[in-house]
Amino acid sequence: MVNEKSEKYLNENIIRIEDPNHQFKDYGINSHEVVLYSKAHRAVLIAEEEIKNKATEAFRHFVEDYCKESGISFISNGSEHYLDVFKKELDK
Repeated sequence: MVNEKSEKYLNENIIRIEDPNHQFKDYGINSHEVVLYSKAHRAVLIAEEEIKNKATEAFRHFVEDYCKESGISFISNGSEHYLDVFKKELDK
């Protein structure tokens, strides 16, 4: 699964280098495109944030909709509390 936002960020931060002597071939680099570590790290953070957002929305749907449909209204009525607990667990 490729995160579109992080991939876009990486593509916007590619550095194209000249390697006329093919010095990088020994490192398994077939391309002359590199990304700085700090930019790659930021892309990982972007992807993590997107994953957290998707997980939170899926949990919100479960707590608010599924629990309500299943007759477990005390959970769906307290959805904000359960969402806060869920978000804290994600941030550990």
